[in-house]
This record gives sequence, C-alpha cells and structure tokens, in this order.
Amino acid sequence: MGDLSLRDATVEDSSVIADLMTQIDFPNTPEEMEQRLNELLNLPDYHAIVAEKDGKVIGMLGVFLGRKFEKKDLFGRILTMAVDKEYRFKGIGGLLMEQAEKWLISKGANLVVIYSGEDSSSAHGFYKQQGFQKSGVRFIKDL
Repeated sequence: MGDLSLRDATVEDSSVIADLMTQIDFPNTPEEMEQRLNELLNLPDYHAIVAEKDGKVIGMLGVFLGRKFEKKDLFGRILTMAVDKEYRFKGIGGLLMEQAEKWLISKGANLVVIYSGEDSSSAHGFYKQQGFQKSGVRFIKDL
C-alpha cells in the first residue's frame, strides 16, 4: 500500500475533507469544512483522524466522546468516515476505525456506536467485519 500513515486532522485538511464528505453524499465546500473543523477540533470530546498515503490525505474519520444519563459509562460515536473512492476496500477504513477505538479507550469509553442508513449495505458489511452488531432502531426529527 506504500507509505500509509495516520495522524490527527487539522484545519489545513479542510479542502480534502470537504471533498471526501462530498464523495459520500454530504456536499461541503472547503470554507464550510474549515469553519466546522475550527469549531470541532477545539472541543475536547471531538477527534478527527486522517489517513495519508505518500503525503496525500485519502481518508478521514470523525469521532465523539459522549456521556450517558442512565449510567456513568462513557461511549464513543463514529460521526463520519470516508475513504477516497480510489482507495476503498484496501483496509484504510479498518485502520481509521482501529485508531478511533484506541483514542476512545484512552478517554475511558467502553462502547462505540455508529449510525448508518438502511440502504448502506456495503457499509453494514464493513461495520460487521469491524465487530459491530446491529442494535435497535433510530428515529430522527428535524427541528
């Protein structure tokens, strides 16, 4: 796979992260992403990781550390993950997920959750390979 490395995302990654989000059907401009990263990367319960190959960002994962009302446990939620279309199915998503899990464990989390659309069957297969189990039903309401 060549020189592949993982590192924390920075605001300087805004343009390529915007492109990655657009590739997974969440259109973003570099300016929008820069504003969002400026906010989120300064919050202690948010973390973003990028995968680089030969100096080019080819994947990104964003994760959140949450607290529960019903228990004292901490949990993580994978907010987004995208791998450039040219590099999919090469293990990069698994490496990003593994790094996110290490970060969550270091923060004291004992559970990680990811939400996925019902029609994302290839993503569902990936999540199952990563050890996730289907649990519950999600309801949403626009405000």
